[in-house]
Amino acid sequence: MKNIFSRLPMLCPGCREEQMLLTAGNFCPDCLKRLHFFDNRFHCPGCGGENNSAMTLCPQCLTEKPRLWKQAVAVFAYRSYGKELIRRFKFYNQPELARPLGVLAAGEMAKHIYPLPDVIVPIPLNFLRLLRRSYNQTALLAQVVANISGIPAADCLRRKISLRKQSTLNRAQRHKGLKNAFSVISPDKIAGKRVLLLDDILTTGMTLHSAAAKLLAAGASEVSILVIARTISIRNFSGM
Repeated sequence: MKNIFSRLPMLCPGCREEQMLLTAGNFCPDCLKRLHFFDNRFHCPGCGGENNSAMTLCPQCLTEKPRLWKQAVAVFAYRSYGKELIRRFKFYNQPELARPLGVLAAGEMAKHIYPLPDVIVPIPLNFLRLLRRSYNQTALLAQVVANISGIPAADCLRRKISLRKQSTLNRAQRHKGLKNAFSVISPDKIAGKRVLLLDDILTTGMTLHSAAAKLLAAGASEVSILVIARTISIRNFSGM
């Protein structure tokens, strides 16, 4: 069996092109070049994206609610190829993208989150959405990061069922709907601990704000966030 599998081509999970065994399971160099990584010299602690202003927070974060988390890290911008990968991962039944995306996330966490968290908590899906999709992409990412870092992942949050998609709501409706969207089901796993809250995308941060508030109220000593992609306007991104 070993000889049979050794003859199979190793494909990049992003572009599906054959790649060297050394990078098997991760993105190939060409795919990595297509992603818009943030310049860490201009880091925004509010969203993990770039901050090209003279203020502590980037212009987008300044328009949002005060952040409840201590620090934030975003892996790349939700644009072009990065957007394609996230959409394939979430909506086109490609859970295998959890591994290469999780590898990137674990690397960013190790470089930028200090001190390291005690526990990783993924943003959950509600029951109906989980039933339709068959997997929670954020939970898969959390498990990859946990396996690489040795930091345990804990499914501590539950999300109530909403019959309306967040993307169809205006800002006021989203804020109202998210206010009590989450509940903590295992407070003993986070009490007195540094929590890393993990999600796939950060847009306004309302979802993460609501989840972080519940974790802090349940006894977490602090919350930091890690997201794969940050939506960002062209004027706030020096890489464009």
